[in-house]
Amino acid sequence: MQEEDLSVVASAARRVAREAILVDAADNVSRMLATTSVLGFTETTELIDGAETIVAAGVGCVVVARDSKGAIVVTNNDVAEVPAYDVDVVDTSGRGDAFSAGFLRGRSLKSDLWGSGELGYATAAQVAGGLGTGAGSYSLERVREFSKNTLVLE
Repeated sequence: MQEEDLSVVASAARRVAREAILVDAADNVSRMLATTSVLGFTETTELIDGAETIVAAGVGCVVVARDSKGAIVVTNNDVAEVPAYDVDVVDTSGRGDAFSAGFLRGRSLKSDLWGSGELGYATAAQVAGGLGTGAGSYSLERVREFSKNTLVLE
């Protein structure tokens, strides 16, 4: 085999392996992926395209939190872009877990994708504005009050 042929075979093998990982993930795993994972797994350059590719493989919902750029939430039926809050960041420890907790709490309350993402970002912003998750006491009421009274980044 010539070098060009080997390159084509290697490229096809990588694509098949990625597709197998996506299908396996769709069957067995539900998690939030880092931006680099979405782009790397799908060989796309746009996050929404990558998230849609993962959803097409069978994952029900893909959430990509992008720090100060907000989050993208993609399902078969919807794409929601949620802005981040304008806070002075003190400590980012626990921010991702706080986002996940807020987002999942929103879903458990039957909020739409945007509302769930908003609750996730409000929770994460409160954590980042203090000394991580040990900085205060968090409740649904406090997080909702925070989201009403805090500017979002544009």
